[in-house]
Amino acid sequence: MKKSVLYKMCNKGVMIFFVVIVLIITFFIFNMQEHTANVLSDLQFISGPIKDLGDVNAGSKQDIEFVLANTGTNKIRFDEKILTSCGCTSAVLDSLLLFPNQRTNLHLSLEVPYVHSFRQKVSTIIGVVEPTQQKIAVTVYYNSYLPWSVSPVLLRMAGSVGSISKETVRISKCRDDSMLIEKIDVSNNNMNILCSDFDNDGVCFLYLTYKQPEQPTTHNVKISIHTTGTTLPVQHIDVECVAMPLVKVIPNSIVLQHNDNSTILKRQISFISPDECKIQEVSSKTNMLSFHYDDKLSKEHTFFVFSKSKSENMKSYEKSYIIVKIKCANSIHNIKIPVTIINHFK
Repeated sequence: MKKSVLYKMCNKGVMIFFVVIVLIITFFIFNMQEHTANVLSDLQFISGPIKDLGDVNAGSKQDIEFVLANTGTNKIRFDEKILTSCGCTSAVLDSLLLFPNQRTNLHLSLEVPYVHSFRQKVSTIIGVVEPTQQKIAVTVYYNSYLPWSVSPVLLRMAGSVGSISKETVRISKCRDDSMLIEKIDVSNNNMNILCSDFDNDGVCFLYLTYKQPEQPTTHNVKISIHTTGTTLPVQHIDVECVAMPLVKVIPNSIVLQHNDNSTILKRQISFISPDECKIQEVSSKTNMLSFHYDDKLSKEHTFFVFSKSKSENMKSYEKSYIIVKIKCANSIHNIKIPVTIINHFK
């Protein structure tokens, strides 16, 4: 009997101990949650965690400031690393430790992308490491407008060696700003630029003139446009300048080989020119060749060379050349194409 009573008292003690442990754990969890909630409520943003910049110029730099206040009784420590949702934004806190009744400033620097966009959102995440680990966020909204448009910003000026290449670039105001082109920097002295004034529609033109060098080559020219009257970034234009050979011959030499079964051979020769040219004459010093071609203006010309074997007494091997007389603009060029004639007779 005594043993049974003792057993019951022991079980009752265990139950009481278990209930006490559960109550203690619940108490600590409740206090921790309450403390976490208190930290969030103690950290206040003066004027709120959201700012709307409205309309801003694309490519401009915007400085934004948020003020954080510790209205509680505990100190608050921030993480050194601040995360932003865009690489165009950087953020820094004046102080990483905030005591009760103190304030600190969060400075954001936004490089507005050079695009036309509406209702863009940039978020910044700040980590709290003491007294508990939490994260808070601030948000910036804006509409970006291109103050001007340049077309094209990437162009190609190709022409034959020694020729003059010309292109036009159009600049249009997208907003009613008192914008003026202050200066234009060009990375190559061979390029000349004339700039017109903005007309009533807010449009001006750049007239580009480039003299191609005397040797075939390709290089890039950079144009930088500086403006005054606004806080606009420098506009860059990339130009690929290509000095091309006057004539590219395909093939650049030919071989005509006769045998018993071929008395007349036909070969095609083409040449490509960057300019409008005209074949004026095709000739050769050998009487074994004849030609057919179309002399109309074109950037790609094709003509045919015929070789005829007249008798078995002709030379078995003869080297000669074809002279193609071409007129391009005000210049005349003679293209020399080597020809080899081979006769095989039994």
